[in-house]
Amino acid sequence: MHRRTDQEAFTRDIDVWYPRGPHSFNYPDRAVGVTLEPGVGGRWREVWRDGDGYEMGRVLAWEPGSRLLLSYRSRYLPEDPLTEIEVRFEAVPEGTRVTLEHRGWELLPPEALREWSRRAWRGFMAAFAGHADGTAPDKRKETPMRQDDPAARPGVIPMLHYEDGVAAMDWLAEAFGFVERTRWLGDDGSLAHGEMVAGDGLIMIAGGLPAYESPRRHREHCPAAAAWSQVPWVINGVLVHVRDVDAHYERAKQAGARILSPPEDKPYGRGYRVEDLEGHRWMFQTPAGG
Repeated sequence: MHRRTDQEAFTRDIDVWYPRGPHSFNYPDRAVGVTLEPGVGGRWREVWRDGDGYEMGRVLAWEPGSRLLLSYRSRYLPEDPLTEIEVRFEAVPEGTRVTLEHRGWELLPPEALREWSRRAWRGFMAAFAGHADGTAPDKRKETPMRQDDPAARPGVIPMLHYEDGVAAMDWLAEAFGFVERTRWLGDDGSLAHGEMVAGDGLIMIAGGLPAYESPRRHREHCPAAAAWSQVPWVINGVLVHVRDVDAHYERAKQAGARILSPPEDKPYGRGYRVEDLEGHRWMFQTPAGG
C-alpha cells in the first residue's frame, strides 16, 4: 500500500480490523465496535450496543501519510495523566512500515506498569497487519468472547507449551496473524498463561517449564523424533481456517517460518503446512467453497 492509503486503512477501517475481546474493549460486555473521527480533536470511541460509549482518546495530530497522534485513556489506567499513542507510516522498499509507540508510562504508578507490561499492542498491530495484507476477516462479524462466560468459548481449545512463551506469542502474532487477548506473566517474567484468537478459535499458550523441550530441540538428540520429523505431515498439530491461504503463506514465510509444504489444492480446500519457531506444526487452510 501507499503510505496515505495505509493510514486511511488504519483510521477509516478501524472498526473492520480492531480486535474484539476483553483486552481490546474497556467494557467488553457492552461494546460492539470502535470509531475514530478524522482530524485534530476527533474522538476515539468504544461504541456500546445501547448507542452510548466510552471515549478512549482524542486526535492530537492528523498528518495523512505520515503520522497519527492520539491521547489515550483506559478504565484500567489512572484517569490522570493521559498517555499518548503515536502511529507512524514510513515508506520502505517492501511497502509501508507502520510503527506504534505508546508513551508516557514514566508518569504512571509502578502497579500500572506491571499490569500492562508487554501485553497491549502487539496483537493490536497484528490485527491491522492482517487487514492490510488481506489475511484477516472482518472483525465486525466476530462476537467478542467473554472470559467470564464459558459458553462463549470454543468447544475445543488447543493448549501448547513453549520454551519461551513470551517470544512465541510475539512470533505467532507476527507470522500467523493471531490476535493476543490474554498474557499473564510469572514473577520471573515467563509466560504463565496466554490466549490468542486464531480465526474463529482460541489457542492457549504457556512457557517456561524448566524441563520442557520443544519439538525442535527434542529431535536434536532423539533419533525417533528426528526420523518422524522428516515427513512434511502435521503429525501432532493444529488446523486453522483462514480467508486467503496464499497471502497467509507469504506472511509466514517472510517471518521465517519453516515451510513443510506449499499451498496446494485438495478436495476439502487449499492449504499448506508449516512449523513455528519451536517446531510445533500447523496447517492453514481455506476450505473448499470458502
